[in-house]
Amino acid sequence: MLEKGREYGIKTHHLLVDFKHHLTAFIGQLYKAMREFNIPQKLIRMREVRCMVQIGGARSDEFVSGTERRQEYALACILFDLALEKAIRESGIQVSRTIFSRTIQLLAYADDIDIAGRSFQAVPDGFMKLAEAARKKRLEENAEKTKFMVTEEIPRPGEEIRIGEYTFGKVPEFVYLGSLITQDNVVDSEIKRRANRCCYGLSSYFRSRALSKDSKFYLI
Repeated sequence: MLEKGREYGIKTHHLLVDFKHHLTAFIGQLYKAMREFNIPQKLIRMREVRCMVQIGGARSDEFVSGTERRQEYALACILFDLALEKAIRESGIQVSRTIFSRTIQLLAYADDIDIAGRSFQAVPDGFMKLAEAARKKRLEENAEKTKFMVTEEIPRPGEEIRIGEYTFGKVPEFVYLGSLITQDNVVDSEIKRRANRCCYGLSSYFRSRALSKDSKFYLI
């Protein structure tokens, strides 16, 4: 999208929306959404089930699975995605076509949502629809982590935008799905970022005296 937009001189506006993971807040709405998604009832009931693990002839003590609803809970992301998917469907935002044939496009993977628009006004309209539907599901936006970016435009330090009752920071870059997205769509920053992370991960080997200089040069 960014490559084509820069190729044809199309400025795009991006709002990277972040939600707070409070499973206990929307757990009731979640079960309703699971039934509407035609998830088998036996799987819904497994949110609280007594289990035992058997390895060979040894069997563990009985434990209850599904009572924990913290973000560290193994199914937390899946349960959150179900509730968020329900909110997106009820928001009325069309997700069948791309931004090249519409004024707005919703890019979503797991809990990373990028509301992309060809105009500034299209993004706030899409966000308010999503926020209203999410509020009905008791999903709460994280305004501090939600950022706004405009391609081919460098924001002033501390610049912010206001959408309804929300205030979001305007940034020249943000991380989406683990990759650094910049306003000028230059990959140099992403390459440098990954190289620094790689060097940091290998720093203990570089300092080790157990490895020869040749081995350290090989790692580089």
